[in-house]
This record gives sequence, C-alpha cells and structure tokens, in this order.
Amino acid sequence: MDAAIDRIATRYPDIDRARIESLVSDSAHGHDDARVRDFIPVLVEHEVMEKLRAEAEPVPVADLDLGPAVDDPRPGDPQRPDPAEVDRASEQHTGPLLGDLRNG
Repeated sequence: MDAAIDRIATRYPDIDRARIESLVSDSAHGHDDARVRDFIPVLVEHEVMEKLRAEAEPVPVADLDLGPAVDDPRPGDPQRPDPAEVDRASEQHTGPLLGDLRNG
C-alpha cells in the first residue's frame, strides 16, 4: 500500500500525508473479507482518490515529473537496436514458408 500512498501524495501534495495514510488504511480494512486480494491496492487507491477529489484539486498528471514509465534497454543511444530484435535477427530461419525453397 506504500506505493499507492506515494502516488496519492504526489497527486495531492496539499493534503497531509497522515490523512492520506488514514484514508488508505480505512479503505483497505473495508476489503478485509474479500476473497480475491490481488486488486485491493488498486481499489483502495481509486476509492481514496474519489474521496480526495471532493476535498482538493489534484495536480494535473501532465505537471508531474514521474520519470520514465519503463527502463529503456538502450540508454544513451536511441539508434541502438533493441536487444530482442538483435537476437531475433540472428536466428536461422529455414523452411519453405520462411523463404528457403530447398527445405534447408
């Protein structure tokens, strides 16, 4: 739940972190009897965001500095090919469907 608290606190910097933690805790305890627990953090985050929208104006996502969404496997050189593509190109493909009419 710490990641959800961090995301909510980033979106609502004017709201005290203790208040956010309290709302997250209360919402999470509301799901204590849930059989499927995998989605509880997402549900809790959504419920808390709904409550906070009524109290404060969120910082627009476009204004947040969230960093890259995924790690770039090609740091520093955008022209460098993706390693998966290099591996795929190095594989030997043979057979009539792959352009080898001699059944190689």
